[in-house]
Amino acid sequence: MILPKAHYDWMNLRLQDFKTVSQYNSTMFRITSQLNLSGEKNIDEDLLVKNISTFHVTNLLLQQ
Repeated sequence: MILPKAHYDWMNLRLQDFKTVSQYNSTMFRITSQLNLSGEKNIDEDLLVKNISTFHVTNLLLQQ
């Protein structure tokens, strides 16, 4: 029951939905902990790709 919700939360995690970066980081690490406890392994590359993919289009230069 935790794994499907964690997958859903991971897919819908967006930086712009949070007031501060620390709130975003806290939520991101909570979700990754749930995924790890369920047997899913996220590597640092996955976290970086997720963070970059949540940037607004105007920050395209930051992504590159």
